[in-house]
Amino acid sequence: MRGHAWERVDHVTWLERELFFVNTTNHYSSALKFSIDLPSFGTRAPKQGIELSDMLELRGTMEGYELVLISREQRYCWPDTTSGKGLVLLSLPYKFLGAFQGSGEAWQCRKKATDILDTLPHMKYRSNPDVPKASDYYNEYVSLHWWEL
Repeated sequence: MRGHAWERVDHVTWLERELFFVNTTNHYSSALKFSIDLPSFGTRAPKQGIELSDMLELRGTMEGYELVLISREQRYCWPDTTSGKGLVLLSLPYKFLGAFQGSGEAWQCRKKATDILDTLPHMKYRSNPDVPKASDYYNEYVSLHWWEL
């Protein structure tokens, strides 16, 4: 799925391993992969006519999923060859999403997911006093948070 910065991926629903539903395009997919073009401004504004923009890409790896920032310079390549390029902002193992589909009560699934995040060296936990059942993890580039409704 490709989109513009003003379009949002509001919900990606993980149904089971290798089956996702993406609401903005109303389709099911066996792979969770999407890219979003970022607006160009400041020093990244196009200098010569139309240029590709920087892009965020979510892609699968052998271990899990990566959220990657890819510069426009890295995008000037053959189609679908940005694999291995870009700055990895966030890496999540497949078992992280699997924890949410586990059996048991919601708090047990949440506990499994947070236990997985606690083992990732690049993620840190931050408590949220306003939402006691919130999970808020962050690293140098991104924040990942969810809470029970």
